[in-house]
Amino acid sequence: MTPGWFVTGTDTGIGKSTVSCLLLQSLHRQAGLKTLGMKPVATGAVPIAALSARDSATSQALAARWPEWALACAAHSVHEDVLHLLSGSSVLLEAVPEDLTLDSINPYAFLPAIAPHLAARAVGVTLEFSRVAQALARLQALAEVVVVEGAGGLRVPLGAPGMGEMADLCRCLQLPLLLVVGIRLGCINHALLTLESIRARGLVVTGWIGNMLDARQAALQETFHTLQERLTVPCLGLVPELDGTQRAALYAGAAQEVVLKAGQAGCAGWALGANPTPRTLLEVLDIQAMLARQPAEGLRTQV
Repeated sequence: MTPGWFVTGTDTGIGKSTVSCLLLQSLHRQAGLKTLGMKPVATGAVPIAALSARDSATSQALAARWPEWALACAAHSVHEDVLHLLSGSSVLLEAVPEDLTLDSINPYAFLPAIAPHLAARAVGVTLEFSRVAQALARLQALAEVVVVEGAGGLRVPLGAPGMGEMADLCRCLQLPLLLVVGIRLGCINHALLTLESIRARGLVVTGWIGNMLDARQAALQETFHTLQERLTVPCLGLVPELDGTQRAALYAGAAQEVVLKAGQAGCAGWALGANPTPRTLLEVLDIQAMLARQPAEGLRTQV
């Protein structure tokens, strides 16, 4: 079993969190796997107390099962994406292991919503890959699959020139990549350049997942099919554009309760030959194909 995936994307704000949260729930409910989410670096963190007020039901549920969350609410800050990953992690559905810490799930959290290396520089912090790798190892001991969500895109700097980028962190963690493509104008160029960069660095990529950002875009289906034709790794799903109620259910860990509307199901079906009309959001990712494409001999061989 591959110990997880690193979720990267073509840009910031294109759906890495949406896909990561959905992936955690799908792997658990479709494949029966114990899952945990991880966000190595997050910027734009806010006090946990503020997040708790915004999403009290989720925070209260976490506090009931995880004493550290209740304690952290008083003093710590965290990114909203981390709350979503926690909600989607099956390990947190019951009593939480005593050795699970918030620091393992999110080793670096910064308040300014700016690039990670700038946020770290502002407070005199050096991002250490070894710290992230050690945190990942702790999570892997508690779960069968860890989904690691990156920040920004693959080439986001994580330090001064020569100190590494997000791609270098991927290599350090030795996880295969899943590439999230936000389907919008310009995404073809962004996706091809990102995959080219992944290949140039010898990183392993399992496939790509589309995330529909604007269902009103012209030539939407043609754009998606162009990506299918030109990206040389398989498409493993297409997440339709979600309304506010559907997104809230996903982020609360209830993707199985999100029933897709006809147009959404048809859109998601473009990527699923075996299941062209998924009924719920939980069915839009091809989990079996994803698992089947796990590297058989580690991560040194490009797939």
